[in-house]
Amino acid sequence: MHDVTDIEWIVTSSESDAFLLESQLIKTFRPRYNIALKDDKSYPYIRISPDAFPRLSITRDKRRDKAQYFGPFVSFGSARYLLKVIQDIFPIRDCKQSIDLVDYQPKCINLDIGRCLGPCVKKDTRDDYLRVVQDLTLFLSGKERQLLNLLTARMHDHAHHKHFEKAARCRDQIEYLSRLRKRRVLMEEDGATYDVWCGQSNESFHYVLVQTFVDGRFLYQKGYYCDVRDMDFQDYVAQSVNSHYGDRDDLPDYVLTSDVLSFLKDTFSLMLSELNVTIQIPQRGIKRDTVRIASRNVKAALDKLVKEKYFSVSVDSLKTLDLMMARLQLPQVPLNIWGFDISHLQGQDIVASSVCFKQGKPSKKDYRKFYIRSVKDDSNDPQSIYEAVKRRLQRALDESTELPQLLIIDGGKAQLSFACKACRELGLMDTISVISLAKREELIFKPNQIAPIQLSRHDPCLRLCQFIRDESHRVAVSFQRLTRRKKCQSVLESIPGLGPKRIQALYKHFGSIENIQKASVEDVRLAAHISSDLAENVIVFCRSLFI
Repeated sequence: MHDVTDIEWIVTSSESDAFLLESQLIKTFRPRYNIALKDDKSYPYIRISPDAFPRLSITRDKRRDKAQYFGPFVSFGSARYLLKVIQDIFPIRDCKQSIDLVDYQPKCINLDIGRCLGPCVKKDTRDDYLRVVQDLTLFLSGKERQLLNLLTARMHDHAHHKHFEKAARCRDQIEYLSRLRKRRVLMEEDGATYDVWCGQSNESFHYVLVQTFVDGRFLYQKGYYCDVRDMDFQDYVAQSVNSHYGDRDDLPDYVLTSDVLSFLKDTFSLMLSELNVTIQIPQRGIKRDTVRIASRNVKAALDKLVKEKYFSVSVDSLKTLDLMMARLQLPQVPLNIWGFDISHLQGQDIVASSVCFKQGKPSKKDYRKFYIRSVKDDSNDPQSIYEAVKRRLQRALDESTELPQLLIIDGGKAQLSFACKACRELGLMDTISVISLAKREELIFKPNQIAPIQLSRHDPCLRLCQFIRDESHRVAVSFQRLTRRKKCQSVLESIPGLGPKRIQALYKHFGSIENIQKASVEDVRLAAHISSDLAENVIVFCRSLFI
């Protein structure tokens, strides 16, 4: 029995966010097989008690009391680590004994080593103690800038009055604050409901996504899509809004959207203003980060549509391949199809890809990649196609593996001609059919046929050809980027003072040696976090490679 009918995924900014999101979704929907997180345990919080001298602790039980809770954290380990670092900077007690304003209690070693102000024996420190608690609350609430400004002003004040030990303490706090907690990109727990709207289009689809957050917790998302030929993007987004809120009573408190959908602000306002819904296009902070993550989900959904939804319906059976044989006038059903493409950067680092589709489905174990040897220092796609096709077929002959019935070449008549030349030299022209697919008008070229074949854009045969062509293009581009990255790293390794991490940072920012040698010293310095002298050496070295 098959209990899984479909799989969807949600992109998050980190592994920690993924764990937190998983917990929230499982507790909301309680799926049958997720027993690990269905026991009503929650992730740990850091708690500040409401005592006269508040204490720090870690708890899984978030109650409706007067205490302050911060989190959740992915594990007790991460919460304990944060608690330890907090006590190095904010000397607040974590002991379990009851401490009041009058009676003296036994002191512990934390007072002696400076990790606690010692309210157990120093009852006159309450004002200082509560000020430290206030500082910690600001930090754990995400108000780092406000806290840093406050500490800076306090440090200068202490230095002015020659209280140098206190000034040094503030200086150390400012220095170590940045090492504490990485901001978690989930909505703030303010009790409100947020709907986050994002949208995007590619060559095939319009896609609109709405994510719902309740009290800081992500609950669900819903996507809408249509073919780009069916409707204008703005009209489709407006239709999606009407469809989503048309029959709902549980409207959100806030609607957040991206700059891409800024044109919808008027549409949202007309629909939702009378219902006390606030529309925002956040420009900074955690709300902006949340919209950015939603936009990444839109891109992932579009990729999934193109690779699966758009094509899988057409190739679930042999009917599409039978139809392809008739449409393209092939001598046999193309049960085994190979696709070829070339990738390079301005004639440099030329590579090729060969993908394999069996019965209309990708067979990734039969994918192959090639460094082109016959073309150097200048691009020549037809010659590169010739080399890739011949080497791939020759290898299949040498290894006595299955040959394809059809080759699909990315390009026009020139690429087709050179692919046929490779087949002819290997004596395979009578057993393997070859076609090429030109991107601009999606025309299919066949050898010895002047007029190209033009199929309807909705034709499943064309869709399958496009899928194979796009997959070969994806593999070739990915391989070419990997080749450039390795080349860039190996060349830059000879520069003294430039380690692997800095080289990786340079490549990530500039992409190639060519871009580095055109950059300014300041750009290189900031990208790799290096000195100006080293940045200048990097640029001079890169420019010397082009002399």
